[in-house]
Amino acid sequence: MKLKKNVVAREIMGETVLVPLGEANDFNGMIILNETAGEVWKRLPDAASADDIVRELLEIYDVSEETLKCDVDEFLNELKKFEII
Repeated sequence: MKLKKNVVAREIMGETVLVPLGEANDFNGMIILNETAGEVWKRLPDAASADDIVRELLEIYDVSEETLKCDVDEFLNELKKFEII
């Protein structure tokens, strides 16, 4: 999946934080990611689809595929809302 905006991820006190650079700062600040969203973010550059991400995360988390897919889709929709992906 391709990033549309210049956003960097930083690890701060054990949490992943998305920080916009330059004109990407139209969401007024930073986005703090929960653990699952942080794992999704790490996989975005190499993933062809949300299903690829879900398959990889199923190996990490003990949760149903349906639940994980809902979580991944929700996070990706937020990124789309801010035109990050």
